[in-house]
Amino acid sequence: MEELFGVSMNLIMAVLLAIFVPALVIVAVLGWRNPIMLKLALRNIPRRRAQTVLIVVGIMLSSVIMATAFGTGDTINHSIRTEAVKVLGPVDEIIFSARASSGDIFGTNPYFPESKFQELRDALAGVDAVDGLTPGIGEIVPVINPRTLLSAGRARVVGVDSGSLDGFGFFRLTSGGAANLDTLDWNEAYINDKAADELDAIIGDDLSLVISGSGEVVFRVKGVVDRGGLAGDAATIIIPLLRAQDLFGRPNQVNSIVVSNRGNEIDGADFSKEVTRLLRAHFADPDVAAELKSLLSQEELLEPLKRLAASKQGNLGEDLEELVTELASPEVSNALISLLSDDQVQSGIREALEDAALEDDELDQQGRQVSTLMADLGSFRVLAVKRLALDIADRVASGVTTFFIILGLFSIMVGVLLIFLIFIMLAAARRTEMGMARALGAKRRDLVQMFVFEGTAYALVSAAVGVLIGLGVSALIVTVANRFIGAFDDNFRLTSHFTARSAIVAYCLGMLISFGTVAFSAYRVSRMNIVTAIRGLPEPLVLPVERPLKDRLLAVVRAIFRPFFFGFYSGRAAIHGAFRASARDAGLMIFWMLAFPIWAAGVLIAIFRLILPYLLNGWLTVFLGLLIGWSGVAGEEAAPFRIGGTLVIIGVGLLIRSFLRRTAVRVEARDRIAFTFMGVVNLVFWILPFSTMRTLAGDLEGGPEMFFISGISMVAAAVWTIMYNSDLMLKGISFISGRFGKMRPVLVTAVAYPMSAKFRTGLTLAMFALVIFTLIVVSILTEAFSTTSDRVVSATGGWDIEGTIAPGTPITDIGQAIEDSPALSADSFRAVGGYTTIAFEARQVGAESHKWEWYRVRAADDRFLAETEYKVKLISDGYGPSSRDVWEALRRDPNLAVVDAAVVPSRGGFDDGEIAFRLEGVFYEDDEMAPIEIEVRDPLSGRVTQLTVIGVLDVVSDNFGNMGFGMFTARAMLEEATPRVVPITRYRFKVSPGVDPSAAGKGLEAAFRDHGMETEVLADVVNQQNSANR
Repeated sequence: MEELFGVSMNLIMAVLLAIFVPALVIVAVLGWRNPIMLKLALRNIPRRRAQTVLIVVGIMLSSVIMATAFGTGDTINHSIRTEAVKVLGPVDEIIFSARASSGDIFGTNPYFPESKFQELRDALAGVDAVDGLTPGIGEIVPVINPRTLLSAGRARVVGVDSGSLDGFGFFRLTSGGAANLDTLDWNEAYINDKAADELDAIIGDDLSLVISGSGEVVFRVKGVVDRGGLAGDAATIIIPLLRAQDLFGRPNQVNSIVVSNRGNEIDGADFSKEVTRLLRAHFADPDVAAELKSLLSQEELLEPLKRLAASKQGNLGEDLEELVTELASPEVSNALISLLSDDQVQSGIREALEDAALEDDELDQQGRQVSTLMADLGSFRVLAVKRLALDIADRVASGVTTFFIILGLFSIMVGVLLIFLIFIMLAAARRTEMGMARALGAKRRDLVQMFVFEGTAYALVSAAVGVLIGLGVSALIVTVANRFIGAFDDNFRLTSHFTARSAIVAYCLGMLISFGTVAFSAYRVSRMNIVTAIRGLPEPLVLPVERPLKDRLLAVVRAIFRPFFFGFYSGRAAIHGAFRASARDAGLMIFWMLAFPIWAAGVLIAIFRLILPYLLNGWLTVFLGLLIGWSGVAGEEAAPFRIGGTLVIIGVGLLIRSFLRRTAVRVEARDRIAFTFMGVVNLVFWILPFSTMRTLAGDLEGGPEMFFISGISMVAAAVWTIMYNSDLMLKGISFISGRFGKMRPVLVTAVAYPMSAKFRTGLTLAMFALVIFTLIVVSILTEAFSTTSDRVVSATGGWDIEGTIAPGTPITDIGQAIEDSPALSADSFRAVGGYTTIAFEARQVGAESHKWEWYRVRAADDRFLAETEYKVKLISDGYGPSSRDVWEALRRDPNLAVVDAAVVPSRGGFDDGEIAFRLEGVFYEDDEMAPIEIEVRDPLSGRVTQLTVIGVLDVVSDNFGNMGFGMFTARAMLEEATPRVVPITRYRFKVSPGVDPSAAGKGLEAAFRDHGMETEVLADVVNQQNSANR
C-alpha cells in the first residue's frame, strides 16, 4: 500500500518517526536527569501485575486497530499485485484501434492492418525500454467439449505470432517444457489450464468452437499450458496468428498489439509512462498535434488550463501542469503529443474549455474545434494495463485501510477515554502518596514526569503487543475473506502480507495516541492541594487564574523562536569561552529543528493558551464556528458546516454563561443553564436530518468522516447534558424510590459514589455510550444493505434467471428459439426479455460540470421493458405516477432513460466514487424530480445522442448495484447512438409457477450452448451477496 488518505505512506512514516523518536529521546533524557522519579514510576509496574495487564490491554486497543487496518491493506495490495503480475505476465501495454469499421463485431476490439505492427516495430527498434512487441487476435466464442458435454460460453481464442515472441518468454506446458506453436497442425491448438478445468479437457480431445458465419470448427488439444500473459487468465484456446486470421476471415489483419517493457514482470511497469508516450506519439498525427498546440497556446485558452492544473491533484494535476509547460515550448515534442493523446488529459482539456465557455460565448466555438482535433489526433489507443492494475491494487488497499480506520475511530476514541480514565483512577489511588512527595519537596513537574515515565513504559509494551495482535486479527480476516471469495472465484486468494513500513506506522500511531493521552492525563492529575491530598479529603474547587496577556504573548514568541534562542545562547557561550555550554545549546537547537513536529505542536499549544480566555468567553468560539461553517457552505461539504454549527452553539452557550456571571445567579445554576443549553441544542442539531439545513446551507455532500463526527458529537452532547443535570436525576430517582422504602437506601448508596466523582463517571458513561452507538449503527447498516425476502423482487426486477451469451453468436429471436428447442418447454417461462450493456460517455446538459464521464447504458428490448418490475424511486412529472407507467414511457419513446441510484447524490450520503458520472439538481431523498436532459456519446464513432432522464431506480435495484448498474433505455436508441450492430447479450427469464429456476437455467444452458449461454438464479445471487454483507 503506497498511500493513505491520498498521502504517501513513506511521508506518513517519516513524520511519525520525526515525532516519536524525539519524544522518546526527551522522555529518556528526563529519566536520566531525574532517576528518583523514574524509579518511583517504574516500581509500580511489577508490584501490581493484574493492574499492569489491565492497563496494557486498555492502551493497546488503538495499536490493534491500526495494525489490523494496515495489515489488511497490505494483504489486499500484495494479493492484487501478485494476481495482476500472474495474469499479465510480461504484458505491460496493449494497443488497439479506436475506430470501429462496419465489419467489426460488438464486444471485440476493432481490427486494423497488420502492416501497422510492422511500422511500429521499425519505429521502436532502437528503444531500450521495450524488449518485446507482438501482434495478435482475440475473440470471444463458445467452446464445447463433446466428450464431456461441458461448455465454456465465453472462452477466448487468441492468435499468436510465434515469430515475434522475443521478450515474452514461452508458453509453459503444465506437464513441463515449452509449447511450440510452429509444430501445430492446421486444426490443432493449445489450451490453458483454466479451459482444461472448465471443459474437463485432456490432450487429444476435440473441441468445437462456434464461429459466427462459419458454424462449428473443431480443434484438437495438442497440450495444456499455464495461464497468464499471452495465454490469458480466462478459458483460452491458443492458435497461430495465421490460423486465427483464416478462422475469423481477417487476412493480414489483427486487433491488438501487445508490448513488453524492459525488466522483469514487476519492474517493467516502471517504464510504462515512457513507453506509453512513445507509442502515443507514434500513432498521433503530428499535423493535428501542431494545430492543437497552436489553438491551446492562445492566452484565452491557456489560462483555463492553468487554473484547472492548479486545482487538480495526483497524476492528472501533474500531467496538466506538464501540458501547460509543453504548450509554452516552441516545439511540438513527443511529450506534448503523448499528453494530448491521453484520455484523462483530453477530459481535463474539455472540462477547462467548457467551463471557460460558460463565461465567454466566443470560446465555445474554439472549444468545439479543440474537441474535433483531439478526436482526429490518433486512431489507436494505448492502455498501460499493468501500471493500471498495480494502481488499482494501491487504490483498493488504501480504500480498505481507510474504511477500517474510520470504523475503528470509535474504538480508538473508547481506548483514549479508557487510558484517560485509568490514569485518573491511578492518580486517585496514589493521591496520598503524591501529596507526601510534594510535601517532601517534589514539584508538580516531577509528578507529571513520574506518570509520563510509567505511561511511556506501558505504551512501549502495549503498542508492540497491539501490533502483533493486529497482525493476527488481520490474518483471521484474510482467512474469513478467503472462504467468502472461494464461493465466487476458485482462482483468486488473499495471501497474508505485512510490510515493515506498515508495522512502523501502526506502532508509532498507537504509541503516539497512547503517549499523548498519558501526557495530558499526567498534566491534569498533577494539579492538587498538598494538605487535602495527604489527609485524603476531596479536592477543593479552585477556579483557574487567567494568565496576563503579556505572559501568554511571550510564551508564543518563545515557542516560535525556541531553536533560535538556543542558537543565540550557543553563540554567546562560545564568545565567552564556555564551549561545553555552547555545544549543549547547539545540540538543543539542532534537536528542536529535527523534531519539527514537536516544535510545531508546542507553537500550537502556546497559541491555544493565548486565545483560550476569549474562547471561553464565547465570542471567539462563535466567530470560529461561523468561519468554519461558511467554508463548508462555500465548498459544499457537510463536515465543516456541521462542525462550525456545533462551535457556534457552544459559543452561544459560553456567551450565556459570561452574561450570567454579571447577575446574581449562583455558579452551579449558571453552569447548568449554559451547559445544558449547549448539550441539548447540539444534540438536536445533529439529530436533525441533513435536508432540514438545505435552506440555510444549500446542498452539502458528506463522506465517511461524517459517521465518526456525528457519532462523537451526539454522544458527547448527550453525556454532557446528563452529567450537568445528574443531581436533578438523582432527586427524581429518590422521589420515585421513596415509594418503595427498602429500595431507596440501596439506590441512593449506589449512585452516591458515581456522583461524587462526576468526571470519572462521565468518562465511563461516554465509553459505554460510544460502544453501544457503534454496535447499533453497524447493525442498522448491515440490515439496510441486506435484501430481505420481501425485497428480492425489487432487487431482481421480478426476474428469476439471468443468462449471458457470447456477442459473436447472438440469438435472433429468443422466444422463437425456446419454442423451437426440443430441450425446452415454452410453458416453463412466463416472460423473457433482454438487454445489452454498452459503455458510453455521458454528461448532463446545462450542468456545472461539462466533463464527459463513463457510464453504462442498458439498452433493453420491448419485452424486457414490458415485464420488468424494477421500482422507480423518483418519477418526473407527466410520466407517472407508477413505476409501470415509466417503463411504458420508455417503450414508446427511445429518447427517454431511467438512471440507477448510483449516479444520484444523497443528502449526507457517502460517495464511493465508483461511478464518476453524477446528475445535478436532484437528490435521492427528494419526493419528485423534473426531467433532466443528458447527452451520451459513443467513444468509437463519436456520435452524440440526447436523452431525457425521467426516473431514478430504487437503491435496492440489482441488489444495491451489486448485480449491475447503468441507465435503462429502449434498444431503438442504439440505432441513432452507434453505427455498430449491437446484439442482445443478456437475457432475463421469469419461470412459471412450480418450475425450479435452477433446473430451468441448466436447460437453457444446454439448449443454447452453441451461443455460449451461461445462467445464474438471481435469488441465489442476492442471498450470496447478503451473506457476504453479514
